[in-house]
Parts: sequence; C-alpha cells; structure tokens
Amino acid sequence: MPLDPDLDRTLELVRRAAVEAGRLLLRYWRHGVPGEDKGVLDVVTEADRASERLLRTRLLDAFPADRFLGEEDGEVAGAAAGAAPGAAARLWAVDPLDGTVNFFHGHPFFCLSIALLVDGTPTLAVLEAPALGWTYAAARGRGATRNGTPIRVSHTCSLDHALVATGWGPASHTRPDPFLASLPEFFRRSHGVRRCGSAALDLAMTADGTYDAYYEMSLHTWDVAAGILLVREAGGCVTDYAGAEADCSGRAVAASNGLLHEAVLPLIRDTPLVPPY
Repeated sequence: MPLDPDLDRTLELVRRAAVEAGRLLLRYWRHGVPGEDKGVLDVVTEADRASERLLRTRLLDAFPADRFLGEEDGEVAGAAAGAAPGAAARLWAVDPLDGTVNFFHGHPFFCLSIALLVDGTPTLAVLEAPALGWTYAAARGRGATRNGTPIRVSHTCSLDHALVATGWGPASHTRPDPFLASLPEFFRRSHGVRRCGSAALDLAMTADGTYDAYYEMSLHTWDVAAGILLVREAGGCVTDYAGAEADCSGRAVAASNGLLHEAVLPLIRDTPLVPPY
C-alpha cells in the first residue's frame, strides 16, 4: 500500500502517547496503588484515571475535531468537534488500563489500548503492555507489528494443537454458567485454555500467533476495537459467536488465525449472551 504521511504521523503520535502512558502506569504498578470497587469483581485505581487523562489530553490536543471515548469518564468531544466536515465520524476508543485487577495485584499482564474508529470501523490501533515490554501497532491495510516487527497469526490448523484464550468479566459473577458453558469442550478438544485477564492483550496475542484462537463476551468498545484491527491486519479472522463479522461493541468476539474458525464457532455459537455491566 502506498505510504500515507498523515497516517504515519498519526500512528507515531499515538505510539508516543501510549509509551508515555505506559511509563506512567509502571510508576504506579511498581509502588502499589489503592483500588476502589466500581462494581462486582471490578476495580478502578488512580492509575486508570491518570492514564485516561493523559491520553485524552494528548489525543484531543492533536485532533481537536475528534471525539474521545474512555472507559472511566465516557465520551468527550474535542474543542473543535463539529467544526470540521466529517469530524463526527472519528472516535478514539481508549482503555487506559485493561487488566486492572492484574495490575492491582502486581501481575504483569495488563495494557492500555487505543483505537481510532472512523464511521465505526477501526482504522488505527496501538496497544502498550509496559510490564511486558510490548508495543503493538496496526493501521488498516498496512499490517500489524509488535515492537516494530511485523506479526502474523499462527499456522495451526487443528484444534487439538491449538492454544485457546478466553475471559469472563464482572457479569460472570451473577451469571457464571454462560461464560463457562463451552470450557469443557475446549478443555477436551484443544491443547490448552488460558484466561489471563485482559481482553485487549488476548486479541493482540492472537494477532502475533501466541494464541491460535480467542473468544469472550460482555465486553465494551474500548476493550476490543484495537485488538480487532490487530488480528485482522495480522491475517486473522474476527466474528461474533454466530460467525457474522464482528463490530466493535464487544458484545461477543471470536478471533482466530482463520484456519480454526470453523472448528471454534460450533463450540460457542449457542452460548446465551450476557450484556456487560
């Protein structure tokens, strides 16, 4: 694809903002930070809020006609939103700290996730996992990278050789059965199942071939938008549980290397979907 200087500049600006926010998260992580319950099995910390403030400032200062959707403070319009033609079509969906429970307990499996959606379609993504030393990036039609090196989904073509990831969030506390319904079949039929507590990172690790497939429901746009683009740009497939092309709502997401998709879908297709908290 021909180089797009504007896209390259935007991607670099977002990458720098993500690295800066990642350093901020590490400072909190190394010294510990109090957590507040914001729901059943859900926690928020000052690190979440500080990261979101930083990213909102960096992105809306650079793109004042855009909108910003963050997990903690919701949607905010830039200073010039509505002034530029087509501005309403551009939305930054940001999870300032995905895997907060991990973060709170000193576990390194957490990240921040940034996606630019244009008319609801993810077109640019950066995901920073500072404790792991990983920076993922993708732009629509340009491929995906980790630490600047191109990544591709795995070549695993048999479910019995596949490492599968999943997750269950706060809604599983009151309705656990739908989240657990397919696990026995995956235990029996796959090489293993992992649940590590960050949907965004699970998608990124499907994109880089660590996982061969991933599924989860009851998520939000900020959880999945960046990861969906990473998987697609790395050559993978992302749908809902029924096999329809996934949107970025997070209601139900099934991602794979593509070769395994038809093996995964029958195991999750009839799962009753649970709305997120």
